[in-house]
Amino acid sequence: MLKKETEEFLGCFSLENINEKSPEMGGWLKEEAQGHGYGKEAALAIKKWAHEHLLYQYILWPCAEKNIASCKLAESLGGVVKRTYKKTNQQGKTFTFYDYWIK
Repeated sequence: MLKKETEEFLGCFSLENINEKSPEMGGWLKEEAQGHGYGKEAALAIKKWAHEHLLYQYILWPCAEKNIASCKLAESLGGVVKRTYKKTNQQGKTFTFYDYWIK
């Protein structure tokens, strides 16, 4: 993602597994770009494109419980938590994750 006015790099969003019944969407924004609506703009554009071009049951948005901004973004797109689970990283630290379904 680039800022329209300056072409400054802000982050990236993607939709993966687009041939599946539940493609997965997610993204990342650099800290200075957070809180300005860029993530919602990107996610809405991807959701719109998916709706117009793909046949899917739902879009999967996995999100760490502690990533409150990402959870709120999924919810703003109509996402509903359908699964809660734990993941352990390479350092042995365990985190709670949510799988949001966006229709």
